[in-house]
Amino acid sequence: MKPCQEYESRIKELLAGELAWNERSSLVAHAAACAGCRSLLVLHESLGRFTLETPAEADFKELRLSVLRSLPLRFASPIHRSATSARRVAAWALAASLLAAGVALGYLWGSRRQSDSDVLVSQISRQARETKQVEDVTGAPYIYSNVALKNVDERTVALSFDVSTHIDLTTRRDDPLVKEALVQTLLNPAPVGTRLKAIAYAGNLMDPEIKEALLLSMLHDPNVAVRLKAQSILAARPGDPEIQAAFLKILRQEESVQMRLSALDYLVHDRIDRETLKRVIEGLHSEKDTAVRARATAYFQ
Repeated sequence: MKPCQEYESRIKELLAGELAWNERSSLVAHAAACAGCRSLLVLHESLGRFTLETPAEADFKELRLSVLRSLPLRFASPIHRSATSARRVAAWALAASLLAAGVALGYLWGSRRQSDSDVLVSQISRQARETKQVEDVTGAPYIYSNVALKNVDERTVALSFDVSTHIDLTTRRDDPLVKEALVQTLLNPAPVGTRLKAIAYAGNLMDPEIKEALLLSMLHDPNVAVRLKAQSILAARPGDPEIQAAFLKILRQEESVQMRLSALDYLVHDRIDRETLKRVIEGLHSEKDTAVRARATAYFQ
């Protein structure tokens, strides 16, 4: 049996809550990497919540009256009345069938148009119902962050959070997903080691968006090691006005002396306007600026 066919046979068991935990984890991981199985899982999830409600008798009666009211009044001979009545009954039956079909299609359409967030909420809600002990939480496929709670009334609470799941896949180096993952890592909270690795790899995929993310990391990341790493990647790109402007900001406001010295070296060797650089150096007056002014003096002599 092909892997996808094997996983497809387990999807209904998963949605019914009858799949073992190890098989469930394997299925979720496969669906995260396989678009076909993921679509099938979402479809079954949506259909699992779909309940068709047959129109009540009152609805059919109201439909019959509306059809009668809409029919034009005609004088018919007794010979044709029975045939006319038969046609009207057939019309009512057809209209009633159309109404029932319309209601069914309406419910189905509404179900199919559910947003991705609705499907995700349903999935993580099912996961929460299956959680029985702490080790179930630590092994769960979903990770919650930025959780906020607020009481609405005695029985209801407003809950908001971000949720993520781990995905493993192999893709092309120029896949936009690779760039998106790098930029997200640089701009959103992540462990220092993860950010450093992302910055190192970003140097191989430099484009305007990645450059902007690196500039933001260099200027604003709270960790000096991350700022230094971003600076080292950007310093390898001479002749860029945006990078030059950012390095001038580092000279003026960065706390790390090492970063300021590196910025000065870059600007001097990048042949930035000498008078602009001198004005920036002359504006440095604190004791922390001593090393920078000394390096600048050596350059300007």
